[in-house]
Amino acid sequence: MDDKVGQLLKALELTGLQNDTIVVFTSNHGDMLGDRGLWSPMVFYENASRVPLIISCPSRFNCTHYWV
Repeated sequence: MDDKVGQLLKALELTGLQNDTIVVFTSNHGDMLGDRGLWSPMVFYENASRVPLIISCPSRFNCTHYWV
C-alpha cells in the first residue's frame, strides 16, 4: 500500500497537481487478527478500532487546524 500511495503522490508531482490536491487514505475498519480469540471487528477493542490514516495536504490549504 505504501508503494501505491507513493505512486499517487509522484503522479501528482509529475502533473503539477501536488499543490492543488489533498489526498486522504483510510480504511473501513481494523481487524482483531486473533487477539482475544476474535477474528473480525465485532467489538471496539483497540485492534478493531484502529485504522490507517494518511493525509497529504499542501501548505496553501492550511489544513493543520482540521486535525491534531
